[in-house]
Amino acid sequence: MLRVFRVRLTTPVAALFSTTSTKKRNFNEMVNALHVFNQKHGHFVVPPQYQHVLEDGATNGTAASEPYPLGRKLRGLIRKLTKLSPSQRKQLAAISFPVEWQTYYLRQVILPALATFHSRYGHVRVPLTFVVCMEHAEEQDIGNHRPWPPVCAGLRLGHRVSQLRMHAADLDADDVAALNALGFVWNVYADRLHQVILPALVVYQSL
Repeated sequence: MLRVFRVRLTTPVAALFSTTSTKKRNFNEMVNALHVFNQKHGHFVVPPQYQHVLEDGATNGTAASEPYPLGRKLRGLIRKLTKLSPSQRKQLAAISFPVEWQTYYLRQVILPALATFHSRYGHVRVPLTFVVCMEHAEEQDIGNHRPWPPVCAGLRLGHRVSQLRMHAADLDADDVAALNALGFVWNVYADRLHQVILPALVVYQSL
């Protein structure tokens, strides 16, 4: 006699498809918002607190003109870049979004900030606590120096410089060359020895 066993599914199939469909819509929504931001600003460096206003028909279940937290969504995307599906990567490629985010951020934000710092101060020995505040980014030229690029506003440049030193081995050769061209200091202790301590000793001995 043939026995029939019935198995109760813990997750209804309909609910599973609904969850997948919702995730897909949410991802599409974010991609569309990133595309609009890039078209408007020329880059994908969305400020953390930036909110995008969705247009009619841009989302499902969200009222038109409701602020969309694009800055926060981008942070979440960056953390998941290595886990994206092929279809998601294809969607991002369609809007030219850089999946190699750290390299993109270095070239789009950090290098321009260092170039601006160099033009203003004649070196790139950035203090650890230095931050490009909004006032710096919005101010006009100081003398013949260039203004801070708006994309650099809020950048913890001193901290970023420290991170570059720590992860120097992971940098692309072209990026290392660009940093060297600015006189980037890879070893802060050796630089201090040759730029400050030894010259001070020479002066002291001449007294």
